[in-house]
Amino acid sequence: MKIAFILMLLTSFVQAAELYVNSTPEGGHVYLIKSTGQRKLLGKTPYKGNLDLLFSQDGKKGFTVELSKPGFEKYSVFIFPVESADIKIDAVMEIELSMRLTQDIDFMFGDLLDVVRLIRIKDYKNAKGKLVKLEQKFPYFSVIYELLGSISYLQKNFKESLGFYRKAYGINAKNRTVYKMKSYLEKKFNLKKR
Repeated sequence: MKIAFILMLLTSFVQAAELYVNSTPEGGHVYLIKSTGQRKLLGKTPYKGNLDLLFSQDGKKGFTVELSKPGFEKYSVFIFPVESADIKIDAVMEIELSMRLTQDIDFMFGDLLDVVRLIRIKDYKNAKGKLVKLEQKFPYFSVIYELLGSISYLQKNFKESLGFYRKAYGINAKNRTVYKMKSYLEKKFNLKKR
């Protein structure tokens, strides 16, 4: 009984080094990429693996750990051969650019629908306030300036309205509604064309 206890103690002190891989969000696929470029799926995060075993798969040259998850940018770390030291990787995975863009546009459209609702109930002050905030985040979307032009027009501030329509037209000359309103205001109120 004592011998078994002593052996158990010795093995607990001579443990192999471990690789720990965590990610935010969890569930990222963990790949080992050898120096030859060969990829091997190790599992999903949170992941724990024996470093000696992982190094032996590539002749002790080192390897790359790659994390991937749909909708997120890949995350890679090169692991150099080490002597009996645990390695812990805590990766914060960034949302893919296309996904961030989709989320931003979705946010913008939600606010634009709210602006249209505010315009319908003639709450122009709050509608303009929302559009000004959207303009700061999305300065290259002509629809923001088109709606600002519409609000100014409804408030009978025609010069300001024309300025917004001109800005919208400068961003997107293919927007026919903006072009028609810009031309109408320039002609109807004898405002000079730019």
